Amino acid sequence: MLFAFGTSAWSVASRALWQHGPSMLLIAIALHLLARARSEERLAAYAGIPLALAYVVRPTNAAAVAVFSLLVAFRHPRAMARYVAYALPIAILFVGYDWATYHSILPPYYQATRLGLLPSFASALAGNLISPARGLFVYTPVFLLSLLGVALKFRRRELDALDAALLALVLLHWLLISSFSHWWGGHSYGPRLFSDLIPVFVYFLVPVLQQIGASSGWHRRVAVAGFAALAVAGILLHLRGATDRRTWQWNSTPVDVDRAPARLWDFRDPPFLR
Repeated sequence: MLFAFGTSAWSVASRALWQHGPSMLLIAIALHLLARARSEERLAAYAGIPLALAYVVRPTNAAAVAVFSLLVAFRHPRAMARYVAYALPIAILFVGYDWATYHSILPPYYQATRLGLLPSFASALAGNLISPARGLFVYTPVFLLSLLGVALKFRRRELDALDAALLALVLLHWLLISSFSHWWGGHSYGPRLFSDLIPVFVYFLVPVLQQIGASSGWHRRVAVAGFAALAVAGILLHLRGATDRRTWQWNSTPVDVDRAPARLWDFRDPPFLR
């Protein structure tokens, strides 16, 4: 329920035919397969299918393809040949279509010409996390506890190769989306460009829920109340984006955000208060 209603899955991905809905599904499938591959190594090979499709759906998933491919190569080397074999037909069809259509192995939207270390890079890094218009932790504050989940796994010495790969993916994706000149994702609501990694942030909430379940007394009551408060806050914020047109009209009034990106830091006029 938190995934469905307390994140951009509701306020963005479900509102139109965005790429993000299929992208989240495919990343979640790949994550599930690689998590189960800890005990059933053969399943790692099948991750090649959703990852290849994820790149076809959205080019920023190149980060997931790169990170998970390295994970399979080093953690599940016996599955690597089949991993590539399962992904290859999808890649061949994708490249073949692009060559026939654009005379290039990649279509224009997939090329890295829009990326770079721009003067706005530092602002973009911060904005993708805490901007009142696009900040991940502003619109889905429960994901702050995902950081706690990482810390809990580290303290318990439970961090493994998959966890390290997921942390690398989050970092790489964050750097990637922050290197766009329009890092705020144009006319949208909340942290749209981070939405592809929602399955990863939810994954790191699991240790937190386990810790809450193992606690007792007033510690447990406080922890449950805190988790619930953050989750409900996110649900209410995404409820507004999913159901109120005024939150989307913020992008164009009083002035188009693409022409006045300083509005992304206006704490007096965040989209969710329209």
